[in-house]
Amino acid sequence: MISLALLIGAALTTVGVVAAQPTSRVGRSIEAHPALFHPLTSSSVTSTNWAGYVVSTSNDQVTDVKATWTMPSYHGSCSGTYNESLAAFWVGIDGYYGSTTVEQTGTMMECISLLGYSTITYYAWYEFYPGGLVMFSMKIHPGDSITGEVHYTSATSIFTVSLIDNTRGTSVYYSQGNVTANRSSAEWIAEAPYSSISGILPLADFGKVTFSNSWATISNQTHPIGSFSYTAITMWSTSGTYVKAVPGALTHKGKKFVITWKSWGP
Repeated sequence: MISLALLIGAALTTVGVVAAQPTSRVGRSIEAHPALFHPLTSSSVTSTNWAGYVVSTSNDQVTDVKATWTMPSYHGSCSGTYNESLAAFWVGIDGYYGSTTVEQTGTMMECISLLGYSTITYYAWYEFYPGGLVMFSMKIHPGDSITGEVHYTSATSIFTVSLIDNTRGTSVYYSQGNVTANRSSAEWIAEAPYSSISGILPLADFGKVTFSNSWATISNQTHPIGSFSYTAITMWSTSGTYVKAVPGALTHKGKKFVITWKSWGP
């Protein structure tokens, strides 16, 4: 995809082939970002860019995080003189309290309208923040069942991110070493992406997204979210006056939950 907001040098990845490094960008960059917390109340965790679940632990304990979600469709009208909104759905390691890196992969939807011309795009991506967001070439469509995984191999100190489109039978992956990471949290998140110029961008109306088969390996123990000490995160506007997205309760023995869109923000 070519847009004012995103990479023009998409990673030219075929099924099962390692993705290329990011190339040039045009205009401002778009990125997934560590959690930006909003101290709204003392009894809940709120963020201005994340909604979902996190399991936090001590350093060097998280080696795998995985989930399956159905790619939601964009709701509402993508039109106007200028309109840009995005929503990212991902699994990852790090980015919670005290962490300045995120190792993550997922899917994203984007509405962009400029002077009456508009487009809605869905795509797959990965990011080793603070490195840039990189698009995979795997095509994503609303309704596709997506399995995402981030895995750390201790013997080689290599992270591998992978996405499988269960609906279409396609998959992509990318491996990277020499990553400075705490490995202190596992996340299952819907995010309002961040712009280097504008800050947190409006959250695209995705309706609802369901995460299932949500597992993590922490301290060599593999369990669903609900078997760990977990935290639910609600996304609020930067002003703290209204909710943007909220996670529902864990079901199916702690493996499944739904995140519901509430408002654009930012």
